[in-house]
Amino acid sequence: MLRPSMLAIVAALAGPACAQNAALVIGNENYRHGPDIGGGADALDAASALEGAGLVVEKGADLSTEAMRSLLRGYYAQTQRPGRSVILLSGQFVSHGGETWLLGTEANAPGLPDADLAGLPLGTVMEMAAERAGGAIVLLGSEDEEPSLGRGLIAGIGEIAVPQGVTLITGDAGDIAEVLRHVAAQRSKLSAGAVGDLDVALAWLEVVHAAGLAAAAGPHGHRDSRVD
Repeated sequence: MLRPSMLAIVAALAGPACAQNAALVIGNENYRHGPDIGGGADALDAASALEGAGLVVEKGADLSTEAMRSLLRGYYAQTQRPGRSVILLSGQFVSHGGETWLLGTEANAPGLPDADLAGLPLGTVMEMAAERAGGAIVLLGSEDEEPSLGRGLIAGIGEIAVPQGVTLITGDAGDIAEVLRHVAAQRSKLSAGAVGDLDVALAWLEVVHAAGLAAAAGPHGHRDSRVD
């Protein structure tokens, strides 16, 4: 059964024209000291679609940790007024306890003491998304390849506290980017009134389901759960 929270992937793109709708897209594919992410660069295709849907997009690919932080600051500056937000992060993720980091492309076998220097903390990203509760969606794309890590870190996305009003979707990096690209492409139809919100939502929920992605919406749970 498809989860109602997945409707947020359409709602986040269907805000009023006067809103300050913004997106952050990071696609890290080529890592200097670890396995690459095959679908990381696809994130930029999704970014172009989001721009076409009328969102102000901060985007980048194959970024260092400092470059990711700079992009995050640029995105946050675009969210001062009310609006909707889409955040797409693809690459290598590592975790410890309740925190997960998206590694910068320069990361070289980081351990727990190095985590904040080697990656972007998702706790901060989720708090930013929570400022737009009810209109924020966070998508995380990764693959099964595991980077070399020092003590204290685990490869992959860990336990993530999903704030109230925020929807989290995780899955294969290429699938995540493709689904978002197609949903964003429907935004022009929504604006023109060619089809209704529900029609688009149902059509693309089927795409999400077929892709085997996972979703969660706060405050109902902390970890994303598989879409059955």
